[in-house]
Amino acid sequence: MTLPPLPLLAAFAGTPARCRRGSWPGRTFSIAAMLALLLALPSPATHAQARSFSFGVIGQPERAGAGEQSFRKALTDADRERLAFIVINGLKSTAEPCTDRLYTERRELLQAARNTVFVSLAAGDWARCRRDDGSSAAIDRLARVREIFFTEPGNLADAAAVQALSITRQSAAVQFRDYAENMRWQTGGVLFATLNLPGDNNHYTADAGRNSEFDDRMIANRAWMQRLLHAAKQNKARALVLFVDADPLLLPKARKGAVAGKHDGYTQFRRYLRELAAQYPGRVLLVHNPQDRNTASGMAWRGNLGELVLGPGYTRVTIGPRGAFSIKADG
Repeated sequence: MTLPPLPLLAAFAGTPARCRRGSWPGRTFSIAAMLALLLALPSPATHAQARSFSFGVIGQPERAGAGEQSFRKALTDADRERLAFIVINGLKSTAEPCTDRLYTERRELLQAARNTVFVSLAAGDWARCRRDDGSSAAIDRLARVREIFFTEPGNLADAAAVQALSITRQSAAVQFRDYAENMRWQTGGVLFATLNLPGDNNHYTADAGRNSEFDDRMIANRAWMQRLLHAAKQNKARALVLFVDADPLLLPKARKGAVAGKHDGYTQFRRYLRELAAQYPGRVLLVHNPQDRNTASGMAWRGNLGELVLGPGYTRVTIGPRGAFSIKADG
């Protein structure tokens, strides 16, 4: 049974079996009648979960020269609408430089948005970054992006939004304190979350020895997905929406430029995702950038597991009161 708000309960506290005439002239009520009245009251949680609302997603720019221009246009399009929030699915194009200056400028641009903004990292933001000598700068750049965009107490959302959306970071757990980019929040009875899953074969490297960054991040992602499943069930969320960069559902042989015998960096995550969808009674939507496929942007479902392939620019996603998803691209 869903209990009424505290003030209403307080009004009935200590009331005798037969109430005095007052609010309802000429009538008396038994305890059974009062309980029937309480059961008939609408549940605030039901209303919150049943309402329709929209959020925005901005895909990463395709060309280096158009990076800032693309973001400005997408944010302008999104600013015209009142959205629950916006997710930036990649901070820059792969061809743009991985410099502190660009990160800082991009942060300032996102901070000017009218809607609450979350950042979901892409491979071009860190995993594909190179030094002048051609060596990988991934670990250094990931650390720097975390410092610039994910410093406590929160993302780009203001304090009021952080509280209203019940934002939680995986870094709140001591054993995963480095993974501040993995976040979750809830609104409209739907649970949303980001996971660091880059689209460069998940930053799996074939170097000899332990693939430490990949291995540690997959342990963190596995634990985070277990927490998401628990939170979604506990909060009775009607849907779970995950934001990633990669396209883990695409099998290796179907990827452009596939190499026979190459290790698939998404095998584990694909298994985790299918296990989550099998154990969750609601819908699970994976939102990702178009990695290694010639598929047009759009949404498709198989059972309760769906995917939204983003195009560049702004996409508005609306979730109806019955849990139906609909999209509108390019503002």
